[in-house]
Amino acid sequence: VLITGARTGICFECSKKYIRNDYIVLAHYFEQNNNINYLNESPNSDTIYCDFRDEKSLKDFLNKIKEKDIKVLINNAGAFDFSKNENSRINNIKEILSVNLIAPVLIIETVIEKMKQEKSGHILNVGSIGSKYGSNSDNIFYGISKRGIESSTKSFARELARHNILVNTCLLYTSP
Repeated sequence: VLITGARTGICFECSKKYIRNDYIVLAHYFEQNNNINYLNESPNSDTIYCDFRDEKSLKDFLNKIKEKDIKVLINNAGAFDFSKNENSRINNIKEILSVNLIAPVLIIETVIEKMKQEKSGHILNVGSIGSKYGSNSDNIFYGISKRGIESSTKSFARELARHNILVNTCLLYTSP
């Protein structure tokens, strides 16, 4: 099981649940904390660092997971957009899109090859209620990126169904 954004919240709890049920978990993180230390100490877990905003870091991550036998992918890593009144707005928007949309799609493209060979797999993309009803104007690109992940989910679901690979989005209410 590969879980991105496994450092906190729902996906840290998901990681623990998978571990308790004897799955092998590959837990992605961007910032170190005690939860990552906990996951590192488990014999059924390994952690993998990646900064999805950085192209080299993302490419290294994709190369590492290409070698893994991923049966379940949970794309949870996400970033909010707080850049509306900043001078670096365009760069910040690119980072939001990279974390919330580009990285998850590239990760899916990487893991589906082995899933197709095995004719089995599960992919869950974590979305946001903001993609359905819009975000506030202060973090509009967050909602845009999450709407993009919903669209990519539908595309992958249609393509991968014939390979017995289930692709879904779950919508969460998140608030910065």
